[in-house]
Amino acid sequence: MMRKLFNKYTIIIAGFYIFWLAILPFILTGCANCFCKYFTENSNYNLTLENPNFRLSVLPTATFSAKTLKIKSKSDNLFININNPEICIRILPLITKRIHINSLSISSLEFSETIQEKLHLKKDFIQKLENSNIKLNSLNIKNFDINIYSKNLEKPINYNGENLIFSHNNRFIKFCVNSSLKIKAKKSDINLDLYFPKNNDINKIVFNVDVEKLNLADVQSYLAHYLPKDFKQMSGFIDIKADKDRLITNFIDCKCINKDNAKSIIFPKLLTVNSNFTIKSRYIYLDCVEIKAPEIDVNLKGKISDSIISRVDAIKKWFLMN
Repeated sequence: MMRKLFNKYTIIIAGFYIFWLAILPFILTGCANCFCKYFTENSNYNLTLENPNFRLSVLPTATFSAKTLKIKSKSDNLFININNPEICIRILPLITKRIHINSLSISSLEFSETIQEKLHLKKDFIQKLENSNIKLNSLNIKNFDINIYSKNLEKPINYNGENLIFSHNNRFIKFCVNSSLKIKAKKSDINLDLYFPKNNDINKIVFNVDVEKLNLADVQSYLAHYLPKDFKQMSGFIDIKADKDRLITNFIDCKCINKDNAKSIIFPKLLTVNSNFTIKSRYIYLDCVEIKAPEIDVNLKGKISDSIISRVDAIKKWFLMN
């Protein structure tokens, strides 16, 4: 009797996994192009897929891949072209209306869009990030080319690069990218290599930042919500080079102009800030800060605490949440 019951359950379980791992992925793969047709006919976008493929695992996770994925708006110039996308999503969090992406990889990404309003970073961006129901464990984009058109710009903002890698788990956060930002035909190179262990172990931290010729005048409008109300204009260029215990910043012809001229700040033609610092769990200790320019030679030291670190922790908690 027990043997028959055992055989019965074995057949049921085996049948379920044959359906889950073989039959259902085959059905979903076959329906992908039908879904694209339905989506295109009933939305403002044209969606096309080439060689779609679904896979399901025992864990359970769902993996979708394709040779190409293209989205084009019917009403404006929104265009997305993704080559060799592969995304792996955990299924159980979907029950509670959460999206947990294990991994997302793309060989190349092209994106273009027109922003009708003036482009700027919203003031509640960090808060929305904290309250998001989307969690991403790993992202790998080998090449990307992003163009943003705006009515206040004659030429699009272009951000392109390679080897964009983001990865995190309960032990660390890692982010790397080699990229260039072009605004109004002025190019800035931005190269980042960041690694932060959860316990902020200084011996394991990687903090390499290389930013060349960042144009403040071009960035100003996108930070409008974060600037004082009486702020009028800023201009000049900034170069930044940093590793885990040193930060060198060059301010070149920098000016911060307020409506009240008495509050305006005009830097020397070249001002260099050389900082040696140590990162601890709740503080950044400034061991030595040298500020140098013609007729200026200043040395400072101190620490940066909760006001800034709390914002960094808020972002880390979002990435490291269970």
